[in-house]
Amino acid sequence: MKKKIYSKWETLIKNGFFDDYTYEAKRRYTKAFSWLKGIPKNAVILEIGCGTGRYHKLLKENEFINVISSDITMEHIIRAKENNTNGIFNIASAEKLPYKSNSIDVVVSNAAIEHFDKPEVGVREISRVLKPGGKAVITSDCYSWRILQIIRLYR
Repeated sequence: MKKKIYSKWETLIKNGFFDDYTYEAKRRYTKAFSWLKGIPKNAVILEIGCGTGRYHKLLKENEFINVISSDITMEHIIRAKENNTNGIFNIASAEKLPYKSNSIDVVVSNAAIEHFDKPEVGVREISRVLKPGGKAVITSDCYSWRILQIIRLYR
């Protein structure tokens, strides 16, 4: 089965749209990271919608050792690997996660849920892979994508 290609995303990624942190991204990442207080450093953390790997890098810099990051676009995964040479990255849709049920301690997803084809399916998948008592940290309202919507570069 051929993977979906999001050509507008690929073009934006290749043109460096995501290379710099925006104020909104910094604020969102800082807040999302604060919700991980008390999580053991050896917890298995799954990041959904890793983009260019900035949040993955933040987690690793703060000594979380079992971080797996995924994104639906190959170009994002390529960039994330360039930015995190020792990171674990894979292509995966949030609506069909390639992980066993009850296998993940923490799921983090920053400003990705608004891009899921079927957010309700993605949330069910997050619930499925989380261990009982696991934690999900999901942020939304990606300002830069709202701009792209306004100028009709994104649905």
